Amino acid sequence: MSSTSKPRSQALVQIAGLYILYYRDDHSFTYALKDPRAKEVSHEDIRPLWTNGDVRVAEAWALKGMGLFALISMHFWEQLIDFEYIDVGANYGMTTVALGGFYKRCGRNNRIYAFEPGEVFALLQETVRLNRLDDMTTCIRAALSDQAGEVEFHLTPAQSPASSLLSAAVQRAGIVETRSVTVEVRRLDDFVSTIRYTAGLAVKIDAEGADFKVLRGMPKIRATKHAVIQIEFFPMLIDSYADPARELIELAKQYVMIDVGDTTNTLIANSEIPGFVARVRAKPVPSTDILLIPYNLPAIKTLTTRILNN
Repeated sequence: MSSTSKPRSQALVQIAGLYILYYRDDHSFTYALKDPRAKEVSHEDIRPLWTNGDVRVAEAWALKGMGLFALISMHFWEQLIDFEYIDVGANYGMTTVALGGFYKRCGRNNRIYAFEPGEVFALLQETVRLNRLDDMTTCIRAALSDQAGEVEFHLTPAQSPASSLLSAAVQRAGIVETRSVTVEVRRLDDFVSTIRYTAGLAVKIDAEGADFKVLRGMPKIRATKHAVIQIEFFPMLIDSYADPARELIELAKQYVMIDVGDTTNTLIANSEIPGFVARVRAKPVPSTDILLIPYNLPAIKTLTTRILNN
């Protein structure tokens, strides 16, 4: 069950204007190279792939296929809502550096906080540095949940995105190696109270089933801020500590919910939540991503319509 103590070989991948550092024996590296835009490069090959201020926000807003958090960020800028971005479960940092690069290309300096408790943390930090984003990005080696202190974290070194606070997440078929370590765990409310005040937050949560635990650790944020949140919705894993349908029914009281895990983004109607959960359970990979847009967000219809027509 324990992994070797030998240093793990690393690989640098250039993809879509970014540099991402991987462990070579992680399935994530093999998966990344399946993208036709990706190629393995050496550190000597690194060169700037974009320049600050080379993107016009109005033009980017009109483009099809824009990243969700790029759209959310542009909406915040348009509505003059000061905000930061928080990446929960940052893994190797693809989302972190993609959004950080977008901010710089738009001439913006919103800060990014990337949380990652796993052993890929050192590579996350280096990836941020290689993409010239360490001046605006803070990497924190901690898990987020509904408690603070220390907690058992289940690592899957050969499939790092599957690592989780939940033992159920690493007991699934197909997980080839697991081991447990003790990591720091925080509540997002507590962390946000220590940073610069902003009226808005953009939060991506990818906690391998523990996403509702993270949400339970941010009641103040949800009550007082314009916080747009994306969660991974994995009913089979959520079953270990909550009723997935009931959790969504409660969220529907505060948020417009959009299923953003498929090719087409679709609204999740309150009356259809039980059926939606059943459909997710029946998928070949029984999970999806859900975007939560709070009803109190200024010009919510503008953002919702844009996302549905991305």
